[in-house]
Amino acid sequence: MRQGATSETEYDTEVMESNLIAHTSGTAAGWPRAAKVALVFGVCSMAALVILGLRTSDGSVLTVDRTPKDAALVGLIAMPEAGATFSVGTCMPVGNHVNDDECCAPGYVGITSAEDCLQASSFLMALGMKYTGTKPLNPTDYDSPQGCWFEATSKNVYYQADVPGLSLRGTDGVICKIQESVVAPPTLTRFALGYCMPTGDYQENECCSPGYEEITVADDCLVAYAALAKTSLLGRTWRGDKPGVDRPKGCFVEAPTNNVYFNNPDEGAVAAHMESMRGYDQVICQSSSLSPVLVTATKVCKNKIQNEASCLAAAHLLSAVGVTAHKVFTVTADVPSFPKTCFLDAHNLLKIGDYTTTDVPCSTTNRCICNGEYTVAHTGACTPDFESVLSIDDCHVAALRLELIAGSFIVHQVTTDHQPPGCYFKSGQLFYNTALPTVPAECGTDGAQCICVDV
Repeated sequence: MRQGATSETEYDTEVMESNLIAHTSGTAAGWPRAAKVALVFGVCSMAALVILGLRTSDGSVLTVDRTPKDAALVGLIAMPEAGATFSVGTCMPVGNHVNDDECCAPGYVGITSAEDCLQASSFLMALGMKYTGTKPLNPTDYDSPQGCWFEATSKNVYYQADVPGLSLRGTDGVICKIQESVVAPPTLTRFALGYCMPTGDYQENECCSPGYEEITVADDCLVAYAALAKTSLLGRTWRGDKPGVDRPKGCFVEAPTNNVYFNNPDEGAVAAHMESMRGYDQVICQSSSLSPVLVTATKVCKNKIQNEASCLAAAHLLSAVGVTAHKVFTVTADVPSFPKTCFLDAHNLLKIGDYTTTDVPCSTTNRCICNGEYTVAHTGACTPDFESVLSIDDCHVAALRLELIAGSFIVHQVTTDHQPPGCYFKSGQLFYNTALPTVPAECGTDGAQCICVDV
């Protein structure tokens, strides 16, 4: 039922203004004032009526903003309740694509996976939102926003991972999620708390920072507790084993009780079928022999990074993205052309391939970020498993990881057939040799120690 509108013109005008905050039905008394304000702006159009309608399915009323950003666009201004997980954006993107956060309210960012988009549409179901799937199929035809968006006319919600290829049409709203920070520890120690609490489906090493992994032995969990008892585990209590299929595997802190447990649900002949995580357990991780590596060679990574938070943390650790980067897009396709791991695409967007078909190799276009293990070869050559380090930047990272050097260090780039190809350490100095002779010099030549990596 309309409240306070005395004519169709006033009624149309009321919904042209654009705040998506849902209030109780007592807010309805504010509609006459909204109509007058909208008339001042001269924005009378039935087209805006269908953006969200007047009333949600639970009887609450959608209030209107007093100052639309652009009367021609009539942005959908939505100030979310404090701490709300999802929010409708503050406008409808139009013209040139800016970024996937465009029109998100302060403290909110664009949605980067179809799963989150589906969850967001369910969260906003009272506003008539309904998830419809991914759209469109051809990147060159994109004229809709990147991320999670909805058609103003139908309220159909779609997820779109790639950057639009065309000018944005300006008739679609966006849905955003609250921004979460991911901070990895600056230095590696033997043990460290994870940077988040695992939620949803179980993922191996989830919330462990780059260079860390799950603790798989109960004795090591007890050692980790003793090592951190006076610092990050101060005030926590060791309680021993606590098997469970809805808790993280390995060592964790139960946040509500501050108790430390070790979970091995796979004890016995059959591995446990893991259920959805409870979301209030903080993992305790141990230093791993693996480190993030940027891979541009045509190969499939063995040690994939398939968790969004770990992907972002690894990219920051490698300085592969800017310091303000905070987004990872999960992408899928029936016939994928991208790898099934964390990767940077041609636009330097951070993505994770999610599909069930055969894995696609890394390339110079889709640069993989995988976990790799570094080693030193004193004779012969890097083996097919442990190949030469793939870039001059990785050469420096590898030397640091192997503790051959400390801190800032110059990598000397050379081109010579008389030294091993790739990364090597010699006489206290670090070199990266770009020469690719038919018969390369062996590791150990003139004391050169080859630095190899297995990804």
